[in-house]
Amino acid sequence: TLPRPGHADLAGVEKFDFDDIRNVLERSSARETAMRVAAGAVAKKYLNKLGISTQGYVAQIGNIKSESLDLEFANQNKYFFGDKNKINDLDSLFNELIAEGNSVGAKLAVKVKNCPVGLGEPVFDKLDAEIAKAIMSINAVKSVSIGNVDDILDSRGSELRDHIRSDGYASNNAGGILGGILN
Repeated sequence: TLPRPGHADLAGVEKFDFDDIRNVLERSSARETAMRVAAGAVAKKYLNKLGISTQGYVAQIGNIKSESLDLEFANQNKYFFGDKNKINDLDSLFNELIAEGNSVGAKLAVKVKNCPVGLGEPVFDKLDAEIAKAIMSINAVKSVSIGNVDDILDSRGSELRDHIRSDGYASNNAGGILGGILN
């Protein structure tokens, strides 16, 4: 019946004027995310039928960053981590965290192939905005980045923008949709 640190328990009790915190726990629980996982599985099957594929993986846990990416391997390990060479480091990290009763954050990544150009609306319902809104509604998520943002604050705009060529974009730093340009 006590509010948990890092959860929405106290805010929910105050907002909804509940006397019993248990009424809030389901709304601020990771169990609430389960329906999103189920809906995502259905959506992924639908998108695959349209030729659109998605692949998610873990790019970083705590201070352990993936230095290489093997998407097939990411689906074969308990961390969904894309770097084979870091699994032992992750095992050690989790053993340490369990012993401490502690936790760390993670950086997740998603790659999408064959997304239709122009999907979404131009201002408030942009695809980036809709994705960020959906992800930020998950209780544990504290930030969302779209595009190549690893060194965004250390880079100049000229280094980050995606130059347009006759055969498409030269890069995908802005997280946009790569596709052909009409001549």
